[in-house]
Amino acid sequence: MTDQSTNTVSTNDTPGSSTRRKLILGGLATAAGFMIGTSARAAPVLRVGDMNSIGWKAFLEASGEAKNLPYEIEWSKFPAGQPELQAFNAEALDVGQTGDSVFLFAYAAGCPARAVSAITFAPSFIPLLAQRDSGIRKVADLKGKKLAVNAGGGPQLMAYGLIEKAGLKREDVNLVFLDPGAAKPAFAAGAVDAWLTWAPYSTLAIQQNGAYPIADLRDVDYLYSGNNFLLVHEKAARDKRDAIRDFLARSERAQRWALANVDAAAAALVKDTHLDPATAKSLLAEYKPTPAPLDSNVRNALQHAADGFYRYGMIKQSIGNVSTAFDGQLATRA
Repeated sequence: MTDQSTNTVSTNDTPGSSTRRKLILGGLATAAGFMIGTSARAAPVLRVGDMNSIGWKAFLEASGEAKNLPYEIEWSKFPAGQPELQAFNAEALDVGQTGDSVFLFAYAAGCPARAVSAITFAPSFIPLLAQRDSGIRKVADLKGKKLAVNAGGGPQLMAYGLIEKAGLKREDVNLVFLDPGAAKPAFAAGAVDAWLTWAPYSTLAIQQNGAYPIADLRDVDYLYSGNNFLLVHEKAARDKRDAIRDFLARSERAQRWALANVDAAAAALVKDTHLDPATAKSLLAEYKPTPAPLDSNVRNALQHAADGFYRYGMIKQSIGNVSTAFDGQLATRA
């Protein structure tokens, strides 16, 4: 409610009161102008999405790349890529990073985020694990067995490719669609014979359940890469271009610092995310998340995935050419 008394102007002016009122109003106008000018000169704000397995914030700070930023960073933590891309749709994020299949589906649905660079991983990042004492030594041994896999994304596509390459039909393997949180106890209890998942879930299954890999990304050729993509909202790419370029450069340097200083980087990741120290270290030492430009290999890998989703019937309509999924102006090139 407005205090009406503050808006009342007396008509009984005394000599000089009009002058005083003009000086006061002039001073207020000057102060307002100063505040507007200060606001206009304020540092831009980048809204950045982070996830525990990515460690952007942790690596930027530990490497020293977060010092003397010419902009502010507003961090948001996400449990997975899908809610992060929903934030892009709501114009709540400027920069983020997700897996390729999550980005691909969001792009096909009209998400305004575009890829500007990538993170590649060692092929062992996404393995097909066999249950201890299962007797499964190769993919063909999965015939008649239960294979847990996350539904609707890259791991399911990878499972179809592995099954086909092994000379099996999809109906030969009993696919059990479980998200990692449900698949982990099912695998530990022996309710499924095999599990296709990604680190750190795969790392924990190997360490805690005696699981062992029988296949990984190398065995699906170009069907699925497992790459991550660094994403920028189309509007932010126009309005905050200089800040984004600086952030991307700092992020790449921080990521390379993390790979060269695994112990220090893992400690920073543990502090920021509360991950188990051994798991945090393995994410860097074993899977080597490496900055990569949007070269032909990275671009073609996303196209192969798009074609694969349609070929295996995981989507009803072809995504088509994905060339517009990449930002040609901000993209990092080889």
